Amino acid sequence: MRTKILKSLKAAVLGTAITVMSVIPAYADTYYNDTFTDTNGNYYGNTIFDVDYASGMRKIYAWSGGLDDCQYRVKLVTAYSYGTEEEDTGFCDGHASISHSYEWADDYQSIHQVRSGIYIRDTKTYSGS
Repeated sequence: MRTKILKSLKAAVLGTAITVMSVIPAYADTYYNDTFTDTNGNYYGNTIFDVDYASGMRKIYAWSGGLDDCQYRVKLVTAYSYGTEEEDTGFCDGHASISHSYEWADDYQSIHQVRSGIYIRDTKTYSGS
């Protein structure tokens, strides 16, 4: 009899814990550090996509760069509760970056490109909140 009560109590506690955990949204920081390469494996620099979450707010740092003879571009789309906003650095010599301090953003998506001469050598896309 006592064993059945303990098993029932454990099941009730476990069931409640699972329900509570599934209702609370989980937010995690997002971080990518990647390299630009072309189809032949040639190196063209690095990318960083870093989103930090704290107390309901987020901050973003999106960077591409590494080689002085290449041009880099970062396009950032920020989702807010009222809509989205886009920023674009255009192609910049040596490196390109966009950053925002803590704000009430819902999500970020960035597109990173590297150009050598007139050719876009690689494109990376990241998303995270």
